Amino acid sequence: MRKARRPRARAAKPRGKMAKKVKRAVRLVNAYDVHELLVSDFAAHGTESRADVDVEDLVYSATESLASLGYKSGYAVGRSLFARSNRENMLPEIMEKLGFGKVLYSPSSYRMVITSFDKRSPDLGIGASLHIFESGIIAGYVSASSGMHVVTNETHCSSNRSRFCQFITFPDTSAAKRKAYPDTRSLPESICAVMDGRKGASRNARYHMLASAPLLEEPLLQEVAKLLYLAGELMAERHQQSTAKDAIAAIAGYFGIGAELVRARNRRVIKLKYGHYNSSDAFLKYSTAMLLGFASRMFGGEMALERGTTPSGNYTVTIESRAIK
Repeated sequence: MRKARRPRARAAKPRGKMAKKVKRAVRLVNAYDVHELLVSDFAAHGTESRADVDVEDLVYSATESLASLGYKSGYAVGRSLFARSNRENMLPEIMEKLGFGKVLYSPSSYRMVITSFDKRSPDLGIGASLHIFESGIIAGYVSASSGMHVVTNETHCSSNRSRFCQFITFPDTSAAKRKAYPDTRSLPESICAVMDGRKGASRNARYHMLASAPLLEEPLLQEVAKLLYLAGELMAERHQQSTAKDAIAAIAGYFGIGAELVRARNRRVIKLKYGHYNSSDAFLKYSTAMLLGFASRMFGGEMALERGTTPSGNYTVTIESRAIK
């Protein structure tokens, strides 16, 4: 006689193929070689993977050590992109994916000039070129393709009162030091300007994972989260509750996560959905900091954040405020 099945007091753990998928998702997100996986995936996608990371670049522009960190990280990405390119020269296509559109490209064995008039960054006037991570990508790609170490400097930047972005790549032993760094007190305001300039543009979660990876280690992550929280508070001061839904969608969309604002009688709930590539604890803290700051100032009261997972292992997050102004 068969034994009667015991009633399920709670959801059963995934079994069979589903269990393997969940295990694989966790392994890929937590593995050290996730960098190579993300690069390969980014290189394989078409123009729909176009993505900009001006917020990360603003963080990298804050100090000399952060600038070095962002440049070196981009350099590693550039070398990996070349290793996965299926043509001899995919740099113009890569630049288009990075949000620079069509570029004027003048390759040579000694000095290379890359110019883009299509970059639509807000004029931040930060006193320095912004695109540090992208400069590293160019240098890494060209170094791998030429077989020699090169450096890339952005000499003109659309975020610094220029009509175009221009990158000069040349052989050298080290990158030239930046001559100016923005006042860190102005960074939250600059981040708000970046977010306000993004309307309806699609984002790429894989690329944000690559760009933000160096910022996800403590104690740096805690400081960056504070900066993004302040930027979120400033954004709330510029919006009315009637436009909160659009602002939340813009913030979440920048980081490549889905968002929905649920309105109830005495509370507001923001529901977030993460994908396979950005379901990590550190990225969750990084990507929700601005939303927490925005919701705290817009809706008032102490914010509660709860995390869950889907059957496939992706994160879901709810941010709730019970006190409404």
